[in-house]
Amino acid sequence: SISDDAILMFPDITEMYPNVDVEEAIEIIGEKYEQKPSKYDLPKDCIVEGLKLCQECNCVQFNGKYYLQCKGCAMGPAHGCDYTDVWIGKIVETHVDMCPVETLSFSIYRDDGLDVLLWGEQDLPQFQTHLNNLHPNLTFETKSGKEGPYLDLWIMLKDGKIETRNFKKFEPTHLDPKSCHDKSVFKGLYKGVGLRLRLNCSNDEDFVEAVDQ
Repeated sequence: SISDDAILMFPDITEMYPNVDVEEAIEIIGEKYEQKPSKYDLPKDCIVEGLKLCQECNCVQFNGKYYLQCKGCAMGPAHGCDYTDVWIGKIVETHVDMCPVETLSFSIYRDDGLDVLLWGEQDLPQFQTHLNNLHPNLTFETKSGKEGPYLDLWIMLKDGKIETRNFKKFEPTHLDPKSCHDKSVFKGLYKGVGLRLRLNCSNDEDFVEAVDQ
């Protein structure tokens, strides 16, 4: 079981995409590609040059003018999310290897992080300082407590265990039954949403409430 002193940590990277180190990211992707080459036998130089083109020629038109992003990575391009994930992944590896305090298990999805500080508030300042020294381009805004939101979960520390229930920032958008989607799509939605709610809720009571909503 988890210590009563433990607290949840929710580190959030501030303005992640505009602060991506472009050259560093391309170098890391090249290294990863050498470790696990493409099954299509594409040379590394081809991938690297393609990424440089995507970054350097990412022009947009607005109000009759053309703009070129000179720093970071735009969120819109097809490569943007995966490109940034690989870069962040390398930084997270450094965090996991060098974290000066005892935690349960650090995880991150895009710019949203999650961990448990096993000895609680006493390690919080050191943990926050460590995160904000991982990379000069990155700043982490960290919230903490016995419970809080992470992606589509509300996570709680209760009686030495981690419990979860469903969480939503906004009311979900539903497909109109009169839309042109195949009928199988609607059947799949019921099953898919139901399974997600069941997985998200540790307790039956929370699951029933999530289904009713």
